[in-house]
Amino acid sequence: MTPKRFLTYLLLPLLWACSEEKTPTGLYTPSDDAWTEVLYAGDLSDSVVVQIESDPPSLHPTNGRTTYRDLILGLTYQRLHFLDLTQPGNLYPSLAVGQPVPLRNDSTYSITIHPDAVWPDGSPVTAKDVIFTIKAVGCPLTQNGPQKSYLEYLTDVREEPGNPKVVHFDFREYYMNNKNISILSYVLDARKFDPEGTMAAIPVSEFLGEAADKLATDPGVVAWAAFFNDGKLGTDLEWLNAGSGPYRILSWIPEQEIVLERRADYWGKDLPGYAHRATPPRIIFRMIQEDASLELQIKEQRIDIAYPSVQSYQNLSESELVNTHYRMARPSKTSIAVIAWNLRPEASGRAPIFNDVRVRRAVAMAIPLDSMLVQHFPLAQQRAVSPVSPGNPDHNDTIRPIPHQPVMAAQLLKEAGWADSDNNGYLDRVVNGASVELSFELMFAPNSDAVTAIMNRMEQELAKVGVRMVQKPASMQEYLPLVSNHEFDAALFAFGSSDLPYDFKQLFHSESWGEQGSNLFGYRDQEVDGWIDEARIERDPARRKDLVNRIQARLYHDQPMLFFFHPRSEVIVHRRFSGATFYPVTPHLILNAMEVKR
Repeated sequence: MTPKRFLTYLLLPLLWACSEEKTPTGLYTPSDDAWTEVLYAGDLSDSVVVQIESDPPSLHPTNGRTTYRDLILGLTYQRLHFLDLTQPGNLYPSLAVGQPVPLRNDSTYSITIHPDAVWPDGSPVTAKDVIFTIKAVGCPLTQNGPQKSYLEYLTDVREEPGNPKVVHFDFREYYMNNKNISILSYVLDARKFDPEGTMAAIPVSEFLGEAADKLATDPGVVAWAAFFNDGKLGTDLEWLNAGSGPYRILSWIPEQEIVLERRADYWGKDLPGYAHRATPPRIIFRMIQEDASLELQIKEQRIDIAYPSVQSYQNLSESELVNTHYRMARPSKTSIAVIAWNLRPEASGRAPIFNDVRVRRAVAMAIPLDSMLVQHFPLAQQRAVSPVSPGNPDHNDTIRPIPHQPVMAAQLLKEAGWADSDNNGYLDRVVNGASVELSFELMFAPNSDAVTAIMNRMEQELAKVGVRMVQKPASMQEYLPLVSNHEFDAALFAFGSSDLPYDFKQLFHSESWGEQGSNLFGYRDQEVDGWIDEARIERDPARRKDLVNRIQARLYHDQPMLFFFHPRSEVIVHRRFSGATFYPVTPHLILNAMEVKR
């Protein structure tokens, strides 16, 4: 299970393919209900081996924002609630009992921690741990910028007098996601992460809003933050296993594998519901990037769950051996593939290429996105016109994609002052007294043949209108530092989202530029900021729908990113597992519920 934040900024691999499922024979006896139950007669283990492409840079419980990090931490740590995979939009209790209870006209939410919830040493999880976690998230010196904006409306977090298992969250006013505060962060053991009691001595209110800035110079907080941000908290087993979840990390061999082991004494092992399942004795995440290696390991049944490239998927779908032992599926994803432009290049001394909306729209018109999808992304769910998933009620379905119009693109570039003054085939103009060529680097992770093909096609199509695109392959480890420091011209991303009311602030509000959010490309529009602020607190559904539609229409006009498509995933899962139901959120399966019935 993978808990999701209100909006999660992720770097996701773009992989797709197609296949027809074939009927297996021999070792597997399926039920009539789409393989929800399988009796297995073979000798493979009950553990699950999952292919991932690379190590997460860190497994720090608050500092980080990558898919693989959340995937692993969702098994070793716990939030109060997470988003239910089986019923989109609902909260699923993890450390909590039941749902958040609204009090005082929705300005307070009360949450009860499960009475049996304990830390690995048997000590109870209490409201003090939740309060400390909010302080850690809100502290201005902790390196978890994207989470801080979700504390904007929070005014206090307090333990119910006489009941250490009940915590109250107080808010200054209505905000559409106030009740979802319980999915914001993994809950931390205050004893472990605040051994000197530094944070316990400071009221919660001082970590919230403008008051938090004053803590940046407090000597005690500075010392605590240096300890909390230390890289060892995201790599050393002592800290990796400080969570309350059903699994612990047994070993981590960099660039090879991360092995999770079921906790025999897990506090929730007898509770119903998939949140507390720990069926596989081990869950092993194995790093495999090369197609040939992945195909070989699948054919040898050394991998149980894989996310292959398009070519590998097609190769594997033609193998009788693979179809005998594996199910192949392509579930939809609640994500969007985009190319984000650096709209504030001055922050890293780069040329101002995309500051002009005419250049951004011209690039969108110059690229034949529809035909490229057909040729290179055959299993794309659909062209994207908005960051909001089409399945979300907030999606604006009146927007039509920008068509392929290279002549209009050339005209827009001319209007923006670009011309080929030196007759080298590429446009240029004078900026701040110096000649600047209309040239940019496009950073991408070369994780499939299809991605490489699409980069080549874009380079060719843009050259036709005088734009030089330089391909810049980068590993996942390189991506985050470069993007966070704004050291890029353009970058290929996939952004994941949830089924909750869409909050545009993280990606598109000017206040979220820099370390306090995920607006890493620097979009800013004062009117859009106002609409975002208003939509977040609007109670009337019709009024809110009008606001979110306006925001999306303006974003599509401004093109702060080239909205590409809503992808599907290609997933291969071994047939010996019962309960292998596919969901639209990575990893598309509930890993801790994968069961072998013999």
